[in-house]
Order: sequence, then structure tokens, then C-alpha cells
Amino acid sequence: MGRLLDGGTALFAFIAAVFWFLSAAGSLPPILTYWGRAPETDPFYQAMKFSALMNMIAAGCSGMSALLFGLRVAFWPFANRHSFLERTEAREGATMTFSERLRTWRDNRRKAGEEWWRNLLKIWPASNLHGIEKPVGVVLFVLKTLTLTELIALLAWNWKGKRKWLPDVCVGIVIVVLGFLLARFPSVVIASYFLASIMVYLLNVVLLDYKVFGDPDHSGWASAVRSPERSLILFILNVAQVVLIFAIFYRWKLPSLEACDALVDAFLVFGTVSLPEKIGEGAKGMAAFQVATDFMLLAVFLAHFVGGLGREGVKPKAGKPNDRDGQGRVD
Repeated sequence: MGRLLDGGTALFAFIAAVFWFLSAAGSLPPILTYWGRAPETDPFYQAMKFSALMNMIAAGCSGMSALLFGLRVAFWPFANRHSFLERTEAREGATMTFSERLRTWRDNRRKAGEEWWRNLLKIWPASNLHGIEKPVGVVLFVLKTLTLTELIALLAWNWKGKRKWLPDVCVGIVIVVLGFLLARFPSVVIASYFLASIMVYLLNVVLLDYKVFGDPDHSGWASAVRSPERSLILFILNVAQVVLIFAIFYRWKLPSLEACDALVDAFLVFGTVSLPEKIGEGAKGMAAFQVATDFMLLAVFLAHFVGGLGREGVKPKAGKPNDRDGQGRVD
């Protein structure tokens, strides 16, 4: 629990720093004079309003970081100082040279590549995949290699052994990056990459993770949903990512659209509440694409979450891999 609080403290502190940077980034528009009061559409007024919003979010994240740190100190004290010093001295004594570190990095990357290849070879002969599932599974597995977390595991750091929290942290970081892109730099290329990554990752979870590679926690029997609560939280965050991505698309398609208006329009289209007037006039095709993506996202989540709940607690006995009674029959 102490490490979890440490991670939350660092994450909220990082998010606060990003939003404070957003509040100060860029130059202010010139101040214009009006009779009476400045209208709501005044550029300087909009800039100050945006800066105040970013500051409010940053202050909230900073307060949350301080709260988590206070809980850490109060209820989960740090390790004994002497043991900390002993660990530090041990690390210093085991310091490797640059060539040794480079050799270790190469060995780790080679092992990661070999593991990736072994997993790829498991897909086609898998007995749980039928017909078109096999080629689609191969394509999805290869495409998953291009996602952020898989690139980190293959090229830099194999987090899959003991650092399984990395995907959760990456989801939060991606939301912050998308918020920055929406506010300052609506890059359709980066947003498209994140959208493709979300869909490829979720399809891999549904088609491959349970059927081919077994349970994520390697408990020895199938358990597709390691934590239903975690799956629900990640789905909510994925929805937030998709809404931010399409808000970026709308700003890119309609440059006159403000960031807040684009976000509200993306929420309305996501809920199929209505088609905003500006979106209907200049980005109707984009709205149709968002509706299709939203339904696909929901279908993938239900297939994984609800299907996993149905399999939870069903432990196969001895016999064929998919037997439930050990005699070749499947319930």
C-alpha cells in the first residue's frame, strides 16, 4: 500500500506540473477596449479563463498529491533509515561499468524479442481460435507491438515481470497528453496513434490474452478478468481518452472551434444525445466515425468484462486444456 501511495503522489504531482505549464504556455492576446464590459468571446478574456481553469486543476492535483503523501507518512512509515543506507551502499558496491550495462541491456532486449516471437508462434496453432480468428489474431498481435507499453517492454524496460502497474500509469499520462493537445496543439497524427493503440490493445485482450496466452496472473487456470473493478476503471479512462481524441479531431477539422466547445460536442456525440450544429455542418463524417468507434469500444468491453465474469471461478481439472470435467467434455 505504501508503494501505491508513493506512485499516486508522484503521478498527481506530475499532472499538476503539466497543468501549471499549460496555464503559462503561449503568449497572451492583445487587450482590446470595449464599451461597458468585454464580451465572452474576447480573446484575452478567453485566455485568462483558460489559465484560471488550468490553475484550478493543477491546484487540485497538487492537493491530492500532498494528501496521499500525508497518508503515506502517517499510516505507512518509511523503512528504517539504517536498512535504507545499507541498500544504498549495496547498490553503490554493485555499480556496473557502461559496457556491462550495455551488455545487460542487449541481453534483456534479446530475451524480450525471443519471448515476443514465442508468443507469436502460439497464435496460429491455438485450439481456441477458429477460422478467421487466426489471421486476425496474428495481425492484432503484430500491431500491438507498436503500442506504447509494448515498445517500452521491447526496447527499454521489461515491466511485465514485476511492474504490471505501468499500463495503468500510461493511461493517466496519455489523458494528460491528449488534454494538452486539445488545448494547445490539436495534432491529428498523435491522436490517431492513440486511438488505434486503444482499439488494438482492447481487441488483443478479448481475442488473444485469455484464449491463447491464458490468465494474466498465471495462476494455472483461466481467469480472464483479473480484477473487474480495475477493468471498469480502465474502461472509464479509455472512454475519456476517446472523447478527448475526437475533440482533437473536431478542432482539427473545424479550426474556429474552441477547445471547450469541441470537448462538449464530443461528449454529446459519444452519448448520441444530439449532433451539434457546427459538427453537423462541417464534420458529419467524423461524428459518424466517432459513433461507430464508441459502439465498438462498448462491444469490446462487454465481451471482455461480462464474458470474464461468466468464466470467473471456473477452474479446469485434469484432462485437455479446455476440459471442465477432466473427461474431454466442455460444460
